[in-house]
Amino acid sequence: MNILQSIKDFLQNLSKKNLIQVSLGIASLIIVLIIGTILWQNHTISLLQKNLVKINKLRIESMELINKFQEVSAQKEYVSDLLTKDKDFRIKDFFETMVKELFLERNVGNTADVSDPVDVGGNYDEIQLGAQFTSITTKQVCEILEKIEQNKLVYVKELTLTKIQQTSLLDVSIKIATLQLKTAQT
Repeated sequence: MNILQSIKDFLQNLSKKNLIQVSLGIASLIIVLIIGTILWQNHTISLLQKNLVKINKLRIESMELINKFQEVSAQKEYVSDLLTKDKDFRIKDFFETMVKELFLERNVGNTADVSDPVDVGGNYDEIQLGAQFTSITTKQVCEILEKIEQNKLVYVKELTLTKIQQTSLLDVSIKIATLQLKTAQT
């Protein structure tokens, strides 16, 4: 109560001119404080919005990683199921059957033996088989690739097409591969 009384006494003792100056000073101080508070709040809100945008981007990236992980896990499970169901699969037998079915016996050049299993991580080894086809048509190349695609256990690792000059025929070098569980035997 003493403080309020002393302020009241101070203001009553001021002349009209001094009272206006003090009032303007106090009003100016209040306006500056309000403007400062508004600017500080805008700056803080801006920083928070930027942080929210960063956090949202990280959330989206995290969701994408989780989705990719789930997709890879599902694919890994699918591959393991395929390999478990067909433990006796031999890539060389598949290749020889494919060549016979497509009537390409006379076009097969060098056929490499099956490679030794190569560790590709996880529970899998990769086995490759390379082959050369000479003087085949584009249609025959497509048929080869279609046969490989139809078998879920085999995939194309490398494919080189060389056009034979003066003809519409191709020389093809292909390397196909399959996976096997590490516990399986070649």
